Amino acid sequence: LGATTYFAHQQMGQGNYVLAGHNMTMPGVLFSNVPQIKMGATVNLISATKVYHYRVNRLLTGKKAVTPNQTYINGSPVSTSVLYQQPKQAMVTLFTCNATGSMREVVQGNLTSTSAE
Repeated sequence: LGATTYFAHQQMGQGNYVLAGHNMTMPGVLFSNVPQIKMGATVNLISATKVYHYRVNRLLTGKKAVTPNQTYINGSPVSTSVLYQQPKQAMVTLFTCNATGSMREVVQGNLTSTSAE
């Protein structure tokens, strides 16, 4: 069990940085708190050298959760998918299952700044 990048060659601060993790339905464990994140919240990702600060601007949680089946064409997500790589927009996508595992809870945010680690 754990959390991981969704695509092998992703880099923080570039395109859509997608992280997937388990929802253990236990507060504070792995991605269990993702469904409680609020619009405008800050998500901080820490690399070896920088902290990336993202502002949440899209919530697909609860009744707005998405299907686990995301459409791909030639190995790439289509533009309507939450996994779509937007090369000119630095953003983060947090992706986890709902409590029953039938849908996916998604939180997205745009990069607002970086700082030294």
